[in-house]
Amino acid sequence: MNRRKLIQAAVIAGILVIVATLMLRRTPQQIPMSGRLDFSPSPPSGANATPALSVSSVSVQKPGGPYESHDPRWEQWNEMSKRDPSFQWKMPIEFYGKVVDEKEQPIEGAKFDIVGTDASPTGNFYRTLISDANGMVSLNGLRGKQFGVLVSKDGYYTPQNNRRSFEYAAFFNPDYYEPDANNPVVFHLRKKGNAQPLICRRELRGFLPDGHPSYIDLVTGQKSRGPTETGDLEITIFRSPAAVKPFDWSVKLAAVGPGSGIVESTDQLMLEAPDQGYQQSIEYNQSANDPNWQMETATRFYIRSRNGQVYASVEATIMPEYQQSAAIDWQYCVNDTGSRNLESSDVQPAPAP
Repeated sequence: MNRRKLIQAAVIAGILVIVATLMLRRTPQQIPMSGRLDFSPSPPSGANATPALSVSSVSVQKPGGPYESHDPRWEQWNEMSKRDPSFQWKMPIEFYGKVVDEKEQPIEGAKFDIVGTDASPTGNFYRTLISDANGMVSLNGLRGKQFGVLVSKDGYYTPQNNRRSFEYAAFFNPDYYEPDANNPVVFHLRKKGNAQPLICRRELRGFLPDGHPSYIDLVTGQKSRGPTETGDLEITIFRSPAAVKPFDWSVKLAAVGPGSGIVESTDQLMLEAPDQGYQQSIEYNQSANDPNWQMETATRFYIRSRNGQVYASVEATIMPEYQQSAAIDWQYCVNDTGSRNLESSDVQPAPAP
């Protein structure tokens, strides 16, 4: 299975996880429907009235942020919870979305699959919205607590970050959403192009964390401990004895040979290698004294090698300690024709290294 199909499968799995999670949060419908909880400050009742609290005059509880006890919404929240324990599942649902392509152009006919939690007997609601000529959708007239949405369309790739959740009750939740018709939530799809028969692999590969380099031939998958004429990627992992955590560790990734380079990427799909911005190597270092110490790192990068005859996209999780050694869990796709196109069609079978 190539990386694009794995991404699509991960997205579908993600929306199923959202469905399962939301179903676990359902509350039975035994209390009459309440109105929307108004968290906005009340206006003054007269000319001499005390000004209402504003966002700028109080410590505001930010969604997903640290607890701010002075936010007046906490008092309202506690009061509503006492009056109606299930009020969270009865909030008015209002949503505005927009879908665009990689050139920020609106996409008509994209599908927004929505599943949410409410106070109905099943505890869930489902809707499918279709974007108009401006790429816009809207949803209202429902009540519930939250929902998850997945945006897709035939002929387009769906990035993983197109799976989103929106919370309507818990203002402290990281997914808390305040609808604004003039500021729709923007989703991105990427149009499928001229796919190529790439060489793609996914594997967990071991390395010695001794500070000495290993060399990977991305076309054949072969690994060696000495430079070769066909090596593309140099990997050097070092860590101090890992009997006690935390420990010092470092990783160096370097492009091999003339005309070679490596460049990190934040692109989720990685369909085309860049034509510039390459450097010889990238490094990751972790000190045992770092209060935010991590025992692994995840990265995405492109490789150019063999004077521009080979381009590859790599997604990797680097583990400096793995079963008394070190390992990299990675997947990569290689185009060995000199093209920067890394959009795979039917994947060329990769010979065993």
